[in-house]
Amino acid sequence: MSHWQEYGKAHYLANREKINQRRRQLYPERHKNKARERYLKNKEHRLFRAKERRQDPVIREHQNSMARDWKQAHRGYSTIHYRKNMGVTPKVVEELLNLQDGRCCICQHSFDQRKPFVDHDHQSGLIRGLLCSQCNSVLGFAKDQIPRLERAILYLKRAHRWALITQKP
Repeated sequence: MSHWQEYGKAHYLANREKINQRRRQLYPERHKNKARERYLKNKEHRLFRAKERRQDPVIREHQNSMARDWKQAHRGYSTIHYRKNMGVTPKVVEELLNLQDGRCCICQHSFDQRKPFVDHDHQSGLIRGLLCSQCNSVLGFAKDQIPRLERAILYLKRAHRWALITQKP
């Protein structure tokens, strides 16, 4: 390797970030195309490595423990969302958690592993309590209409009748 080649390589290695940043600024389309080509070229290998990582028990346990720690540290409420949309502070959410013994108002599942959702009346804006995501979704899909929920309960109680009619011999 000649002196100039060594110098060029050393200069590039020392200033790699600046040089690449400048290239991205000058030739954004070329950079985008190269990135896309690299993505497509290595897609199968990346998917294979991702699958390997998911199956590695050590990595999986580490990711699970990080997720548990994060959930515990951010125990179930999005401060910004609740304050902005409903005027609810973290203190109010903590009080509700204590009043409900850390459980969903409907299904009574613990919020240890689940995120509580602040349920509120969409017409008055008043907070009704904390629910798990499934119970909150049920109320949302029923559009908070009590007659609709009563019919759903009645349907569930009668559903065994239809099962008897449609049973295969």
